[in-house]
Amino acid sequence: MIAEIICVGDELVLGEVLNTNAQFLAKELLSLGINSQKHTIVKDKINDIKYAINKASKTSNIIILTGGLGPTDDDITMQAVASAFDVDLTINNDALNNIEKFFQARNIQMPISNKKQALIPQGATILKNPVGTAPGIIWKFKQNKFILAFPGVPYEMTEMWIQSAKDYLKNISSKNIKIKNLKHFGIPEAKIGEKIKDLMEEDNPQVAPYVDNGTIRIRINAQDESKEKAESLLKNTEKEILKRTGRYFYGYDNDTLESVISVLLKKNNLTVSIAESCTGGLISSKLTDVSGSSKYIKLNLVTYSNEAKINMINVSEQTLIAHGAVSQDTAKEMAKGIQKLSGCDIGLGITGIAGPTGGTPEKPVGLVYIGICDNKKLNVHKVQLNSKLPRFKIKTLACDYALNYLRIFLLNEFSINKKTSIIEA
Repeated sequence: MIAEIICVGDELVLGEVLNTNAQFLAKELLSLGINSQKHTIVKDKINDIKYAINKASKTSNIIILTGGLGPTDDDITMQAVASAFDVDLTINNDALNNIEKFFQARNIQMPISNKKQALIPQGATILKNPVGTAPGIIWKFKQNKFILAFPGVPYEMTEMWIQSAKDYLKNISSKNIKIKNLKHFGIPEAKIGEKIKDLMEEDNPQVAPYVDNGTIRIRINAQDESKEKAESLLKNTEKEILKRTGRYFYGYDNDTLESVISVLLKKNNLTVSIAESCTGGLISSKLTDVSGSSKYIKLNLVTYSNEAKINMINVSEQTLIAHGAVSQDTAKEMAKGIQKLSGCDIGLGITGIAGPTGGTPEKPVGLVYIGICDNKKLNVHKVQLNSKLPRFKIKTLACDYALNYLRIFLLNEFSINKKTSIIEA
């Protein structure tokens, strides 16, 4: 089955509103084994909408429209659908009744203009809107050809999709599809591409890497008429990928570095404290984004200035004079200092140059040192990020490198690596 998504609205064409509806629908269609081959955005003009529908009907089995179902004069999607297939618009009494009840429940008199939303192309079935006034439609307009229309308001469209449209389309799709994302960190996209090149050339399962802020997500998409066969294809490919990329792998699907760290800390009944310089509190923010993080976070500080490093976490003034705030020695003392001050199991200190100013030939922008310790062990890592990246990007990547090294520290059961690890990013 092939689908096309048509999103209607001047605000989308002009870039005033982000088109999250198309992203949501494309992911949902993929999970149903339906290939979304094209996304189209059109203005609120009947001829433009009609042209897009007619074109899509020649190449796609499923046409999904969002937007243009409101009560105002520029909401003309239903009119365009009816015109495209040369049918009349008629008042649907169930739709009108639902709209009237929406206003009655709020003790508001229904504006006359809202009656327009009950006009449905002849032959179509309404999709009830549980959170708004505009109903949608599902219409099998030809053998193996379907058109669906939703309001453009994202939460209304999402609710209508989940409550009715998804099951409808699931029943007409013959494929079982299984998707899993394998998340990796600390390896360039080109290197991971080399490791899985042959798997990426296969048709089923489909394997594809995607990069997002340093994380590389490898998506596996396995399809078969048999659910068991699709699951088997996915599991075999997953096993092969992890055999090749294992030490860089950190989680699946919705896992994040901070959520994985949360599980490891709770499992081992450990606590952690962070002293941040160049990241300015980003590590603390990410760790505390995880519910229940108060169980393992003891004390986090932003020790941005030299004075804060000296007075709050006992970094030696001599160390700062001899080696500088951005150095292996300072990161080491920051980790030890915050661990001692907090009395926690693990201390992490991070210092670096986020730019765009402050770099030198010896210490360029993007240089970061990360220290991690417990009562017996200490690891210090050096990371050189791309000096041309904007400041916020360097801070974000430095944060994620620190989280990844903390994850590795926990997985290794605090095993020490006395050599400084140098990663080119």
